[in-house]
Amino acid sequence: MNFSDYLVYAKSQMANLNQFRSICIVMGNESCDLDSTISACVYAYFLHTICSNPNEILHLPIMNTNQNTFGLRHEIRWFLKDNFSNVIFIDDINLNELYDQKKLEIILVDHHYLHSKLNEAVVEIIDHHQIKKDSILLKDSSAIKIELVGSCCTLVAEKILASNYKMTAQIAYLLTGPIIFDTVNFSSSA
Repeated sequence: MNFSDYLVYAKSQMANLNQFRSICIVMGNESCDLDSTISACVYAYFLHTICSNPNEILHLPIMNTNQNTFGLRHEIRWFLKDNFSNVIFIDDINLNELYDQKKLEIILVDHHYLHSKLNEAVVEIIDHHQIKKDSILLKDSSAIKIELVGSCCTLVAEKILASNYKMTAQIAYLLTGPIIFDTVNFSSSA
């Protein structure tokens, strides 16, 4: 399944959440910029691709904003092209209900804190921002990857490259865009 097909699949499964034992949300920060969006989408796709139980565990990229606000992000609309209509937003899913059903796992990308009880559902963090004093502490410290680099997509790319997954040209392209954008074309001052 390629990235585009995965986004169609993920969106279609929103009506079937009860069929899964676990829902693993990959969610970027509230600014929902290009880095946050692509990190969430690509990492969720990667996890889906390597998942040994895709009929039991659903990996969903969730944009941490509503659709009206997100629509103003023209660079994301351009970058995702035809896939833009398959993006899932925070107001499309009831995370509290999934949490109460004990089905929710959350992976944070491009940030490391939620302002709710959902912090308890966080199982992994990938971020490139400085750690704040109110950051989440996970039981498994190996599930935290925080490095001060130019883009979260850099860290996602590193995780993918460290696995046995064969990175496709489409995924490399998607990850490269935010890296160049966030580092102002690899400027040392970025």
